[in-house]
Amino acid sequence: MPLTASGGLAPVTSTRLFRHTYWGLLQVGEKLYYTGPEIASIFGLTDSYLRKLRQFQAGPVFVKIGRMIRYRVADVQRWIDTVAVEVTPKRAS
Repeated sequence: MPLTASGGLAPVTSTRLFRHTYWGLLQVGEKLYYTGPEIASIFGLTDSYLRKLRQFQAGPVFVKIGRMIRYRVADVQRWIDTVAVEVTPKRAS
């Protein structure tokens, strides 16, 4: 999965030039939403673990349309920022 220069997750480009998405939004070239299996494969998680993260509200914000679960690219990037751990080098004593 491509990363941006700042280390964030870069949107995946669509194989189709134009694609209609939910709520009548027009998608041109870049993906607006990820599916659960896409998020799971990007981060090396299982779909069931991602389901548990949703259940305990510990994962990325998701959109539920009927029975479909989708993750907005911006929400996934925000979640990555919130769970990021900054490692600082130990000082020599």
